[in-house]
Amino acid sequence: MSNHRPYSDIISDIRALSREKNAVKITMNQTLAKEMGWDSIAELVNDSAELTRKVNDGIIKLLGGEPIEEECWIALSKRAGEIKLENMSKDTVSSIFAIFMPMLKQHIFYLNNRQNELLAELRDAVLPELMNGNIDVSKIEK
Repeated sequence: MSNHRPYSDIISDIRALSREKNAVKITMNQTLAKEMGWDSIAELVNDSAELTRKVNDGIIKLLGGEPIEEECWIALSKRAGEIKLENMSKDTVSSIFAIFMPMLKQHIFYLNNRQNELLAELRDAVLPELMNGNIDVSKIEK
């Protein structure tokens, strides 16, 4: 009697995890990646892809299953300042976006509110000067 799940079920679960990881692609400038510690993660992803190739060429081929998708969710670039996050699946949105997008939305709301506060402060500081004629509006380009 076997004390493990069927191989096909285990491989199917591995494939699902690989698809989820590869549903997102991060492209990051090499220098920024190094500063943020992502260069070592990119190296681990490359190692994982190599291991997946070996597993596909070995045990998966032996069992007659479909190959497991190699990890390719991070790429390092030479474009200055680049950090790009993309959804790579045509069928679904990665679950990471359900976490990330609300945080980004909240941050943008915060920044917009702060900017509105500063614009109001600027208006309140400039308006009396304009009314007193202390600021020459003729210098403003039309």
